[in-house]
Amino acid sequence: MAFDPGLAVGEPAPVFGLPDHGGAVRQLADLCGRHGLVVVFIRSAAWCPFCKMQLAQLVADSDRIALAGLGIAAVSKDSVDVFRTFANAVCAPFPLLSDSEGRFIREAGLRNEQISIERSIYGIPYTGLWVLDSSGIIREKEFQEDYRYRPRILESLQKMGKI
Repeated sequence: MAFDPGLAVGEPAPVFGLPDHGGAVRQLADLCGRHGLVVVFIRSAAWCPFCKMQLAQLVADSDRIALAGLGIAAVSKDSVDVFRTFANAVCAPFPLLSDSEGRFIREAGLRNEQISIERSIYGIPYTGLWVLDSSGIIREKEFQEDYRYRPRILESLQKMGKI
């Protein structure tokens, strides 16, 4: 059986208003392309080398994804400051959204339950992605049980027929 945490395909994503790496509060309507939004869930852009590599690939592929009519956003519990530092270093052309309180991650059912509450990284999400339509309905999803395995987002979207 495939690893399938959180909300199911066909369900609406939780409503969100999260600050991006510049501090502006962003909502679904701000982020969608004409065919929807790719939401990438990561552990951290500060300390997770697998997340950093995946985000760097996403930066490289972002023009191609945008040409397919999809907006892009990444979400983690990282602070705005952490995301700002990372976004500046890689010239991220898409928003990195800070869910520092973990509310959106929790409402999405994506809090990594393998992390003990005693650990400082408690509340991080499982790694993966959603493809939302412009109404905020989850149309596709892909998550990894092993956080070290990170398929290239562009390849995942190609397999899903989104690009």
